[in-house]
Amino acid sequence: MSITVRDSLAFLTVPELKDLVSHLPGSTTATREDDPIERIVVAMLGPERTAIWSRPDEAQQAAVAEAAPHPPGEYSDRRFRARYQRAPAFRVAAAKSYGDSAGNSTAWCLFIPYARDDGRHVVPTDWRARLQAFLGRYDGLSAFRVTPLGAYLPGREATYQPPAVASGVALSFAPGLHVDVVRGVRAAEETRRLDNRAIPVQAGTWRLDRKC
Repeated sequence: MSITVRDSLAFLTVPELKDLVSHLPGSTTATREDDPIERIVVAMLGPERTAIWSRPDEAQQAAVAEAAPHPPGEYSDRRFRARYQRAPAFRVAAAKSYGDSAGNSTAWCLFIPYARDDGRHVVPTDWRARLQAFLGRYDGLSAFRVTPLGAYLPGREATYQPPAVASGVALSFAPGLHVDVVRGVRAAEETRRLDNRAIPVQAGTWRLDRKC
């Protein structure tokens, strides 16, 4: 289900809208005749968004960046907590509290408003493309590292060689060409090599085949 900025704001009460307007530049000069929904839409879809982006804290900005490219634009608290080991503040009361607790909304709610019909925080569809383009500048990113596998998968490198893994397996060789595993756990590659070059005798023991 797609939801626009105006759709998400239409579900809010007048006090809730005024609460969001308070995070906009020049909010102290607003008059009673100003339409809060129109004021928010113009700010969020226009050049004022650069100034508004400085209002959310680091965790809130990270949550916006996580939700914007997600197909439905949904913020997932479980996904965010698993990655960052914390959660952004939706509201701030007398003492700062996290989650949808009572209190004034934070500037974060301008970017990912709460969709009451869906019961979740969602980036509006008409805001998502602009937001992704805005975040595409990688604000605050100084460097990033691409692993050899990460370069190979999208085709940046033609080949990929897995790194060698040190083996912790100890083998003993007995008369009769028998090979016994005396210590450690075999890796899958080590087991395949033994199976290809030897004949299993019992668990942990192989007999080398001269023909292999």
